[in-house]
Parts: sequence; C-alpha cells; structure tokens
Amino acid sequence: MRLVFVLPSYEPSWEFGGIVTSMSTLCRGLVGHGVDVTVYTTNVSASGRPLEVPLDRPVELGGVHVWYFEATYGPGGSFYSRDLIKNLGWTAAGFDAVYVSATWQWSGLECVRACRDASVPMIVGTHGSFSAELSADAAVKDMLYRELFFRKALRGASAVHLTAHSEGAVAGSWFEGMRTFVVPNAADPWRFRPIADAREGFRAMHGIPMGAPVVISVGHRNWMRRNDLVIRAIAETDDWWYVMAGPDTGEKAQEWGALARELEVDDRFVQTGFLDFEPLAEALSAADIFALVSDYENFGTAAVEGMMCGLPVMLSSEVGLCENICGEDFAFTVEKTDEAITRRLSRFLSHGIGRYDIRDGARRFAVERFSPYAVAKCFIAEVEKVLGARRAHMHRAHTADVMDLNGMRLFRDSGHGKSAGEE
Repeated sequence: MRLVFVLPSYEPSWEFGGIVTSMSTLCRGLVGHGVDVTVYTTNVSASGRPLEVPLDRPVELGGVHVWYFEATYGPGGSFYSRDLIKNLGWTAAGFDAVYVSATWQWSGLECVRACRDASVPMIVGTHGSFSAELSADAAVKDMLYRELFFRKALRGASAVHLTAHSEGAVAGSWFEGMRTFVVPNAADPWRFRPIADAREGFRAMHGIPMGAPVVISVGHRNWMRRNDLVIRAIAETDDWWYVMAGPDTGEKAQEWGALARELEVDDRFVQTGFLDFEPLAEALSAADIFALVSDYENFGTAAVEGMMCGLPVMLSSEVGLCENICGEDFAFTVEKTDEAITRRLSRFLSHGIGRYDIRDGARRFAVERFSPYAVAKCFIAEVEKVLGARRAHMHRAHTADVMDLNGMRLFRDSGHGKSAGEE
C-alpha cells in the first residue's frame, strides 16, 4: 500500500501541538506495518520563521518520505504552497490513496481537485475542524467559502477519518451520507514513559514540595480549554499545585495568570512554557493526575501521553477520549465546575494518589490502545475497506457502461434509430 499524507505542518514543528505529534506518530507506525508512506507538507513553523529543512526533495524521517515545500502565508495564519499542489498533481495517481488535512484552507480545496483529476481516492482528516460550534464562530467570509466551495468538494472524498465518534456527532450535517471511520490518535510510548528520577528534579526546579499533590495540564491556551476552572478548584484547597505545560502564548495565557494572582494561588501555579518530548515526559512523571477540562476536544492526545507516563486522567465529558476510557480505574469524568473538580481532587487525594495499580494500569491501557503499532493497524484496516469499496464501485460503473454500450448495439441492430438515408 502506498499512501501520501498532505499536511500543513509536520515534524519538527512540534509547537503546533497534538496534530503534528499524532500524525507523525501514525505515519511512523504505518511504516512499521510495511506501508510506503509519503508526506507532503510545508516549511511552516510556529515561530513564524521557516523551518531549516531541504525543500522540494524527500527527507527520510523514521522511514517516512517527507517532502517540505515553501509555504506562503495568508490572512489569519492560513498557508498556501503552490509547489506542494503542483507536485501532488503530478504524483497523486501513483498512490493508492491521498490523506488530506487542513481542508478548510485553499490548499485543501486544490488537493480535492488534484485527487479528482487523478481518479485517486481521497481521505479527509478532520482533527476536530468540523465542529458545529467552531463553524458558528467562523467569520462570514469563512462561512461563504464553506458553503459555496468546500461543501460540494467534500462530497468528492471517499471517506472521512474521525478520531472519536463524538467528533462526527458535533459536526452537524457535514458528513451526512458520507462514509466515515473512527481511528484514534496515536502516541509514542517510547517518548512518553515514566521517568523515575524526574519527580525530584522537576519539583526542585519549580519549587514544588516533594509531598505536595500536583495536577498537570498540557496544551495551547485557547477558548476551548477551561483551565480557569482548575485554577479555581486548587484555590479551594490548601495543598494542590497546578502545572500548566504548553506554549505560553494565546488568548487565555495572561488571563489565567491574572486569575491565579487574584485568587492568591500564583505561588502554587506553575507555567512551564512549551516542553519538548523528554522535558514533557519529566513534567508528567512529576505530577499525580492529568486534567483536561474543555468545552470541546475532538480527541485529547495529551491525556494519552499523560497516561503513558503513568498518570490517571480527569476529563470533562466533551473530550473525545472519554468514549475510549470510560469505566477504567484511572479515568475520572467531571462536570465543568470548579466545585466538581475540587471534589474529585479531594477524593483522589484520599484514595488514589500514588497507587501503583492505577499508574501501571493507565500506562498499560494507553500502550495497548494508542501505540503507533495498534493505531496504524486499525488505520490500515479502514483504508483497505475504503479501497475495496472504491474498487467495487468502479467495477459496477464499468459493468453498467458495458451494458449500456451493448444495449445501444442491440438497439441499432434491431433496425431502430437509423439515420436518414439508411433505409
């Protein structure tokens, strides 16, 4: 099987967050199963400066053939790469399927056209971008683009990849009548693992007492995340510390810092900024529970990474990962109120903190369900179904054409439909 993934950004642009990490992990997992994987991406980076990578030629990363193309930035941080689109147009027919992400942008629309022209099946990766709530928040010009251009183009996709069933449920009418399949995001258990001596080192670095209970969150500071509720919850306790890892930019960064100062818990509130793999694994290993409280989260890869480091997780029901871990000893679902979070932290402090069976169970479950090998195996099975359905459709279409052609011949042979002068 030969697959090409068209992605707006790829490793080493780790600061873009879970999508880059999970797609890189999936692609490497597919290679482990013998799939020939190519990635077409851009040299875009979160810093605004282009990545220092070779352009217009393949780079081998974990067995994946990665092509970086020059990105042109548009309004609102959108991107466009003329060279990427041209290369896809030349090569798309040589792949069994094309996986397209960032479909809302103009480059995504041109990918749709390239796949149609090459008669190659296209799989759309949604990554949470089809939420009806996000659509309602879109500007008028975005809504016009979606309705006038993209809705029709989306119908040309052979399938839509969802990371959780809930992602399809919140998408409104976008996927009605379309083939969808659910495969979760992958996380790397070799990068995210418990680090025995990290607890002492990380806590000493940030002034956290060794015996203090610590809740940690990881991710961007945006309107979806309700880290403010966690801050308010620890303000109701005398012992909990809150570590927030991730880029310290975003619409909520200053607001949450101000809230911690207002509630006089800024001495128990640590913002680390962006942490790469090893430092992030150390931060996770130094904590006691992972929190992801969000108004919307299509999956929640960061929580899986926390589980792989041996952390139990506290999630709001809007996190897609909930459907995978509901009922497990290490998983706690909370309402989006500071009172509910405070109660859960208190119970956890009384009954669960430090329990080896919970920590070991969290990692074991995460590795079994979300490792690159496990997720890639599920992904391959779904793609094979898509390709099989397409072959069956093409066979039926060919058979119908032959029957129509034979019918026309029989019609002519019967003496009907003769042109003037044939009598």
